Amino acid sequence: MDIKNHPRNILQPEWIETLRNYAKVAEQSGQLHPKQLSLIVEQGWFKALVAKEFSGLEWPLPQAVIFEEAIGWANGSVGWVFTLCCGAGWFSGFLDKTFAQQIFKNDRVCLAGSGASSGIAHVLENGDYLISGEWSHASGAPHATVFTANCFVEEEDKIKAFCFLKEEVSIIKTWNTVGLIASASESFSVGNILVPKERCFEIDAIKAIVESPLYQYPFRQLAECTIAANISGMALHFMEECEAYFKQKNYKEGVLWKNEKLQSVFQKETSNWLSARNKMFDSVEKSWQCLLEENKISDNLLKEVSLSSQEVVKVCRHLVNNLYAFTGLTGARINNSLNQVWRDFQTGSQHAIFIDLD
Repeated sequence: MDIKNHPRNILQPEWIETLRNYAKVAEQSGQLHPKQLSLIVEQGWFKALVAKEFSGLEWPLPQAVIFEEAIGWANGSVGWVFTLCCGAGWFSGFLDKTFAQQIFKNDRVCLAGSGASSGIAHVLENGDYLISGEWSHASGAPHATVFTANCFVEEEDKIKAFCFLKEEVSIIKTWNTVGLIASASESFSVGNILVPKERCFEIDAIKAIVESPLYQYPFRQLAECTIAANISGMALHFMEECEAYFKQKNYKEGVLWKNEKLQSVFQKETSNWLSARNKMFDSVEKSWQCLLEENKISDNLLKEVSLSSQEVVKVCRHLVNNLYAFTGLTGARINNSLNQVWRDFQTGSQHAIFIDLD
């Protein structure tokens, strides 16, 4: 199958080796291995969506989405931490410039956080805030230098986002899932801490501090396509693990790979995945070009990005679940890569943004 922009052509061989070779020990320790983390820092990946004026890479969105899939394909937990922390780095376009310069001058900067509005903020007379709250699912929490969180500001009757420094935060070990174990998506809390008004921000294109198309792209669609791409990468990895297993698994007079029923299912699912994945990539590219040329994105194009991202995840779920049915007990053993990829996928694809209740 001809796969345009296959992750193997995006990532250097030594990167893939590092990300995969330490996957098992990372899962055992419950967080990314130092070698994996060092690679991310050396390449500046946590700054992929950080503004250039804050020493970030400020990748165009289509480039970021392609990379999201590639790193998710290399390893689920690394991809998940990159996707969520890189996404938080995108907030650089909305932060107070002095504060942004301060936090992003750190080469090991990593922003983790939660989208839940489970904090309470009170405005003080000088405009600063007194904040308490607890938030869950902060991927990459052990490595974070800054945490972002949403709070309900009682005096203003609205929700605003805030940044906390790592020394102000207590990490609560609540991450107990079947997969993405090394993403260490723990909870965190703060208790009645004083937060300067400069660390409050709002994610709204008209309130962007940095003049760049990247920070004019709507957050909802940015989140959908980047996370969907990561899930697509895990699905592709699972597909390839299955193919390798099917080709060496004895079945009757030959190998399982030659079974007609299996071949039919495999070809159908992979074809559906490729079509949905390419459609999402195309919709992201079209919306990005529209933004560059017209300084805005039509509602129809944004809807296309959303629908194609949601469709990718649905198709990936079909693919993984239908191929898993042919893996037997090998697929159920937790000490092999096929099972690890399956568990990572099942965990990541449960992200709330892809729960369809309509």
